[in-house]
Amino acid sequence: MAQDRKQIIVKEINYWKKSKLLPEKYCDFLLALYTEGEEKNSTFSVFKGRAGILAYYVLNFLMLPLSFVVIYFTENDIILQTVLLSVFVLLSCLQFWWIYKQDGWIHIPLSVSLLLILLLSMTVGSYYFANLYVFMISFVNALAWYMIGLRLKILYLRIISVVLIVGIILYMLF
Repeated sequence: MAQDRKQIIVKEINYWKKSKLLPEKYCDFLLALYTEGEEKNSTFSVFKGRAGILAYYVLNFLMLPLSFVVIYFTENDIILQTVLLSVFVLLSCLQFWWIYKQDGWIHIPLSVSLLLILLLSMTVGSYYFANLYVFMISFVNALAWYMIGLRLKILYLRIISVVLIVGIILYMLF
């Protein structure tokens, strides 16, 4: 195909992508096809297969055990622990956001992000506040999980949040 025809087609696909005439996945695929993987905005040229995606999931999942090591098996000051956990939360949330924008499988990054946020808030809450506030913090986290489950239509997240809320209420009563 002539180079000028390819440029016209690529321009048209970019217009479709910008104006959302086609889903972004299809536009990325067409851009990768017509530019032979040279398009900078193409999802397929960034990933280079399943190995890249799998690496993001594995790195995201490894943040959970690392955060528990930071909290429970080191003699660091609470400020250093909080900073390290905050960095883990930030990285995990950025990975979730990036995979969400790429229309990838968001369940692992979302679960890791929510658990890290819970761990961070519980660690800071237990250090600075009394037990009642820690229960309130976990209750607010559970409500946030439920709202996120409603927004993203994830059933297991809603079920886990309801079980957590009921467990907190039963623990506070008895």
